[in-house]
Amino acid sequence: MAIIKVHKKNRYVVVDNKLARNSKLTLKSKGLMLYLLSLPADKNITVKELEKHTIEGLDALHNAVNELITEGYINKLTYRNEKGLFQTEYTVYEYPQVSNLEGLSTPDKPNRINQSGLSEPDNPVFRSKERFLSKEEKSSSTLSDITLELKEIGLSGNEINELIKEIDDDDKLNIIFEKIELIKIMISTGTVKNPVAYSIKTIKNINFNKPDILKKVEAEKRTQRDKKRKAEKLARIKEQKQYEQDLAMTEAEIPKMRKVIDERLSKFKKLKKAVGGPK
Repeated sequence: MAIIKVHKKNRYVVVDNKLARNSKLTLKSKGLMLYLLSLPADKNITVKELEKHTIEGLDALHNAVNELITEGYINKLTYRNEKGLFQTEYTVYEYPQVSNLEGLSTPDKPNRINQSGLSEPDNPVFRSKERFLSKEEKSSSTLSDITLELKEIGLSGNEINELIKEIDDDDKLNIIFEKIELIKIMISTGTVKNPVAYSIKTIKNINFNKPDILKKVEAEKRTQRDKKRKAEKLARIKEQKQYEQDLAMTEAEIPKMRKVIDERLSKFKKLKKAVGGPK
């Protein structure tokens, strides 16, 4: 389930000139930002619900959200909710944050410190804690998250529709989301050479026996993380050895350099003496 929360200090909309004049943002994303900042402070809104308030399609909406994430106006956080399911939360800010990096955490509720390392501004507007979505809304929100994640990997709209067109069970959608998180880890470690083809094959071959698949996914995640940590450790060891070798070579060259300097200095003194210069 993707939830959008807006953080602002006023009930009326004041648009920063930097947003209005940002040449990296399309007019579509600027309009979305204006709409989000105009929302009231008494409810959350999902990406799927947001689609109902615009003539733009879901793809266009996701593109606009991605633009705002890139420019720091929206922070995206994925975490496990109290039921152990993945949930995505988009936090909207009036002014761009220093860094908005996607992250994955496992607390019952998201940390009140955003990923830029800055504490939340005063008056967080959307803080409804008792909003329960119907099964249909949950499925729609999870589908929306999956669509966005797969698009970021590089799949086309047709490829995504073909993969999930017959999946309407929320548990199965969450299993797919778990698998996508694993795929992203493998892509980041360089394990996957063709992300699109690998993603399609992996999702098509998912066994939806939930306990077994979740255990397998978690085991694969741990394996990939261990591989990544091992590779990073080996890289650090290699870098340290190279540094030590360079240092040893430098120390070995110092006596030779001193000898050359002494020889040139001696020759210079002799030349000075020969032409009658000062000693």
